[in-house]
Amino acid sequence: MSNPSNFEDNLFFVSARLRHLQDGLQLELDPDLFLHRYVEDILFVHDMLTRINLQLIKNTFFINRLPCLRILLLTKKDFIGFLDSVELHDEGFALHLNPFQNQLSQCRSSHQSDISLIHDILDQQLDIKQEEQDIISKDEYNFLFKQDNE
Repeated sequence: MSNPSNFEDNLFFVSARLRHLQDGLQLELDPDLFLHRYVEDILFVHDMLTRINLQLIKNTFFINRLPCLRILLLTKKDFIGFLDSVELHDEGFALHLNPFQNQLSQCRSSHQSDISLIHDILDQQLDIKQEEQDIISKDEYNFLFKQDNE
């Protein structure tokens, strides 16, 4: 992830993997064939979202940081929704994921705290933009007083 311009592509790819995991949950997959890989894919999505999150949090000068944070926020929410559906399913392939519930719960709580942090960053940036819009430049100030004096 040395090239920050790839954040959008990286998030797109992780989101596509997440959709495949969601689709797989609906199927009657053979656990002997797919359980190990399915769990690896869940942990891959978790790890990539965590790494992308850390990179975007650290890289405050990245020009497209805010749009990427918004995409990351939505992807993390989708991932939490997926983890919730794994926990709630009591049939099909999800039953085979029960031994991993503690690990998946830790993933969920990690992303939930990240979501709070991202919301704080986005709210802070929104406040800064509103303050910048409320500031009157020196030229605007002179123009306003010039109109009153004439």
